[in-house]
Amino acid sequence: MSQVSSSLRAAAAARASLRHPRVVPQRHRSLPTLQIILPRQSAISSRYIGSCAKTASFPTADIRSCRPDLFASRSGAYDVHRRPPFVWTAQCMMSTTTTDPINIDGGAGDVGFANEQTEAEHINDIDAESIPLKRSKRGGPEKAVNSGFGFDDRAQAKLTALTSAKKEMEDAKAKFLASVDAGSADGDDAAELRERWNRSEEQLALAYSQAIKYTSRIPKNPEATKVAEQLLIEWMDRFMDSFGVSLSWADANRGSGAHLNKTKMVRTVHKVISTVTGTETLSESQPLTASTLQEGGGVPLANIRIPPPTSKDYINLLRAYSLSKARRKGQQCESLIKNMVRVVKTVAHHYEVSEGGACGENDVPGWKSWMVESVPNSKAFALAIKCHAGTTHKESLERILLLNEIHDGLARYVDTHVPGMHQDDPYVLFHSIKALKNLQKKEEMEKGREWLRRLHKFVTSPENANYYGDEASASAVSVAAAPETIDVTSAYVAMLRLLARLRGAGGAAAEARLILNRMHRVHDGVQSDENDGEMSGGSGKIASIDIRSNAYNLVLGLHRDSKKPEDAVQAVSLLQRMVDAGNEAPENRRGVPLPNEQSFEFAILSLANMTDADAAIQEAERLVQLMQDQDYLESPAAAYNAFITVCNKKLFGKPVLLDKSREILEEMTELSKTHPEATPNPETLALVMKACSLSEHDDHDRVLDMASKLFSQLEAQEQSEQSAVALSDRAYFYMMKCVDEHMIGDPDAKKERIEELFSGACERGLCSANVLAMFRNSVTDEDYKLTVGEGRLADRWIANITGPRALYTDGSSGGAGKHARRKGKSTSDWAKKQKVKEQEKESRRKDKQAKKFFRKMKA
Repeated sequence: MSQVSSSLRAAAAARASLRHPRVVPQRHRSLPTLQIILPRQSAISSRYIGSCAKTASFPTADIRSCRPDLFASRSGAYDVHRRPPFVWTAQCMMSTTTTDPINIDGGAGDVGFANEQTEAEHINDIDAESIPLKRSKRGGPEKAVNSGFGFDDRAQAKLTALTSAKKEMEDAKAKFLASVDAGSADGDDAAELRERWNRSEEQLALAYSQAIKYTSRIPKNPEATKVAEQLLIEWMDRFMDSFGVSLSWADANRGSGAHLNKTKMVRTVHKVISTVTGTETLSESQPLTASTLQEGGGVPLANIRIPPPTSKDYINLLRAYSLSKARRKGQQCESLIKNMVRVVKTVAHHYEVSEGGACGENDVPGWKSWMVESVPNSKAFALAIKCHAGTTHKESLERILLLNEIHDGLARYVDTHVPGMHQDDPYVLFHSIKALKNLQKKEEMEKGREWLRRLHKFVTSPENANYYGDEASASAVSVAAAPETIDVTSAYVAMLRLLARLRGAGGAAAEARLILNRMHRVHDGVQSDENDGEMSGGSGKIASIDIRSNAYNLVLGLHRDSKKPEDAVQAVSLLQRMVDAGNEAPENRRGVPLPNEQSFEFAILSLANMTDADAAIQEAERLVQLMQDQDYLESPAAAYNAFITVCNKKLFGKPVLLDKSREILEEMTELSKTHPEATPNPETLALVMKACSLSEHDDHDRVLDMASKLFSQLEAQEQSEQSAVALSDRAYFYMMKCVDEHMIGDPDAKKERIEELFSGACERGLCSANVLAMFRNSVTDEDYKLTVGEGRLADRWIANITGPRALYTDGSSGGAGKHARRKGKSTSDWAKKQKVKEQEKESRRKDKQAKKFFRKMKA
């Protein structure tokens, strides 16, 4: 027992010593440059400095001059939560002078310097494994990047390989610096160690790339996306810190965004690309390059650094953003794009064209490829726009417009120099189209038309036939494996859906028909022309499109809502094209889909816009028969309901309406014996009841008897007196109207029947505005108040309505003076407070009128 207690006390003492290390001052030599990974949670933790102080000492002036903000953060002046993990380089110049080592007091948190001086340990005695490479799990909300929960085996393997690559790089660097310290910088061993260090940096970059790739592709895992983001940030900061430059990152939790500057970004990239092509040179005042070690003749270390991320790495993270449910992901994408331009600018300023550097593929200098890979291409902008399009932020459209302007400005300069950058890129345009919400706004309508026109022109132009081929060759992927066409279906259908919300107003039907013709041009590979009239011959198919019946139905719905007679003819013509396509072989249909039940329904409903009632009814009968001839359609009830609706509109107030609706109902009943899908549904019965109420037939008893039988059929389908499965508020309204119009001779019986229907409607939660108005017009004001009361209607009275909604007993849905006084309302003095507010509002209005009056008197 005593042995166990002593071991526990020893372990506790060891942990305490790690938390509060005691550094014994000693005389030492200055050490060469060491690259140390600091955790995100704290600038310099006492535990970390304690572990480093066992093997090395840091000169005071150099360590403070490198990153003074780190020491300021220990007193709270540096906000550590707004910065990602970074690579901190402590430059320790070789000298014979003695300096005081850093003394860390774990309790006070101050940096002190001792006066005693002792001999330092030799550089070869430094244990590279003692330098912590993994961020601490304490002191912050972030977790270690190699301990993701729910990651697949590949992602875990790549994270493990990344940790090993970090360790290998630090070991190779430490051995090379040790050889420099030993004075063998010019020998073969030093060259071999230098080459090993260079290869380890390249392997580390590859390990970062693989880890980002496989963690960002884990679906439905926000932690994986977060880890991929941390790895890319760490990688970029490691690269930029070798130049002594820091990047700025947006913090989604704090709401601080990185605002893009269009003019500045475009000018910066233009200048850099001009430098690459040799048309311009950088300014004479170049920033200082990375530090070099001054020992003897000097060994340049500027060329040994980790390569920056490639365009694939950026795209992997941006794609993960676009598929995630993260908040403010558009803001994070903008921050990444801004820092990509910062990387391009930094690399361009630290290297001259004449100096070259390590050559990459195709004999392109390495630094040039670094710049080209870091320039945001069209796919990066498209994914950033997609992230903004999927949010409901009020400024999302403004950010999308800004990203489009920046993309267009960059594309004009770097179109031929940066792979993947295209003017009028289709992905940028159709993600922008998907971001539109309301075409009633003039700005959105104009932008939608412009973006769709540019997209159509791009995909139908033979000049862009190598759109995917250029990207495949640039990314070392075989052109044969690249997609042959661009699928642009979603862009055109999205625009049709936005137009459908206009309900046929403002020429939406004609514009939708124009978009449908453009879709067929893309399908047939026809080159775009200026007038967008009928399809013309051409070649150069580079895009694919899948035209389905939903696209045709959206256009038919707009013809139905337009209220123009000529649009009814257009709707019938469009439906006939779909029917004729069914008689052709699939390869000869030219993309025209087959009609479905909704296609016939919308085409028949559009006939109500015709001025000739007889022609409209005859055409509706023909379309119903045409639908029955289509064997693949299963439910013709929707077409029959549309037929009854057309009859109600075109035969309004005519006695023949009753006979026509009854004839359609009998036809459906007879057809249902062989085709059960044609059985009249509750909507059919409600429409026939409407025909009874609209028909001014002389035989009142016949009309009332027919409506009562239909209403009884609906009641028989209900399970209880409170259910509302078959019955609807429209059925109650039509039945009450039939009673009011056709129950003649007995006012008391009429009143009793209407009260009975109104009570049943309230019991089933079907008291709509029409039902309430019909009851109010059928009884006296006193009976109405005794039955309904005053104030707000009960919630259960209006629970199941689908028609016009009334919230108050006067038939309105709200407004000034609507006080809730019914039983069960909470006693929060709401009515009294509302009354005070209205009085104050009225007082301000009168004061304003008085001021205007006195102002006129003075004039």
